[in-house]
Amino acid sequence: MSALVETKASKVNRLKVQNNFDSYLLRQVNLSDISNLVNVVSNNLTHLCKWLPWVGDVYNASDAKNFIIQSCEKFNNAAGADYAVIASDAIIGIVGIHSINWDDRLASIGFWMSSSYCGKGIATSAVRKLFAYLFDDLLLQKIVLTVAEDNTASSKVAKKLGMESDGLLIKPELLHGKYINHVAYRLENWVRK
Repeated sequence: MSALVETKASKVNRLKVQNNFDSYLLRQVNLSDISNLVNVVSNNLTHLCKWLPWVGDVYNASDAKNFIIQSCEKFNNAAGADYAVIASDAIIGIVGIHSINWDDRLASIGFWMSSSYCGKGIATSAVRKLFAYLFDDLLLQKIVLTVAEDNTASSKVAKKLGMESDGLLIKPELLHGKYINHVAYRLENWVRK
């Protein structure tokens, strides 16, 4: 096989497991995170329920374990990864690569933060670090993000990072029994700021 041809297996090896930014750690989720993840999600149910369909009335160890196992499978298949944002040994949010289309050099991402850490620029810094990884290390060409139309905080993060709106997606998601609109954002040919 030519040195110029890279297999999916070798791309998996390039997915970073951890990275520091500011005074925070961005680390791939693993099974040791179950109780930490249950704690942060359980303490933020009302906050997260507004935007995330997987958040219900409770979040338990089984939910966290299933998320981590699916994330590890995604990672092992070079299809994405999920990273815990950590402050003082506690998870305060997640940034994730939902999917990677290697043929089109495109990734779909998402993120959430604990309510007490919103508005502090942490999500922006974490996603910026993810962008650097996706563009600089994985050599992707385009990142997409969809945000609930009323989620102004996540839209601010997208705009701060130079993402451009591709318009409104009409009712692409059923969120707790109600269809909601999303704003589609994209970033191509990113230049590190």
